[in-house]
Amino acid sequence: MKGKHTMEEYEVISIPVSDGTERDFAIMDTFEFEGQGYLAVSLIEGDEIQEGVYIYRYHNAEDGDVVVEQITCLLYTSPSPRDGAT
Repeated sequence: MKGKHTMEEYEVISIPVSDGTERDFAIMDTFEFEGQGYLAVSLIEGDEIQEGVYIYRYHNAEDGDVVVEQITCLLYTSPSPRDGAT
């Protein structure tokens, strides 16, 4: 992100993180891919939006709340058995 962004420019959402606490994130964008909704969010520290973007899957619950789901990725480096290496 270039320049400083203020929280007033973006909607803010609280998302649970790995340590069990909730953190505030600025919603930078929402998009759909293959019928699934996604949020692109940036962490808020103090009163500033931090650099970097996290992607979460989301859907709207029947009661109107937004349900956010963490996306799990499997990363590997070569050589890997998947590359035909032994």
